[in-house]
Amino acid sequence: MGTSRDEQRGRDGLAIVTATPADYDEIARIVLSSYTATLGDTMDPGYADYLARVAERAGAATLLVARAGKALVGTVTYVPDSSSPMAEELREDEAGMRILAVDTSMQGRGYGKALTLACVDLARADGKSALFLHTTEPMRTAQSMYVSLGFQRTPERDWQVTPKILLLAFRLALT
Repeated sequence: MGTSRDEQRGRDGLAIVTATPADYDEIARIVLSSYTATLGDTMDPGYADYLARVAERAGAATLLVARAGKALVGTVTYVPDSSSPMAEELREDEAGMRILAVDTSMQGRGYGKALTLACVDLARADGKSALFLHTTEPMRTAQSMYVSLGFQRTPERDWQVTPKILLLAFRLALT
């Protein structure tokens, strides 16, 4: 994959591109169905409402989508620095990624990995020393993928959002 902020295309025809407003409804559908499938009834209704507000995220960070042919199959939010309203516990020299989701019918095909690597490429291009993220305990498949890519668990940066929800911290050093 290349490092263009506008498009990254793999050999298999997968393209990672910046989302457009025409993508927002499909992004909301993918995120909500993916998170609901993983989190079930533990997902707070307020969080579901937040996840559906795609235009708000796009205005505060870089919203990427994965396209396999013409189909939108996944999305991630790249947070370039700690000044973004989307920054979650980011340090000065870090970029972040949030709200990674792949269409439930397309999971297991490497699209989440491709979206994560696109964020790694963007963080490197932005001169960041690390890429940081939080995930929930039930998202074990994502956690395994992050570890396979070199992310380290950073438990001292875990975040207890509510009494029931603990966000687990992961960090990938880029330097």
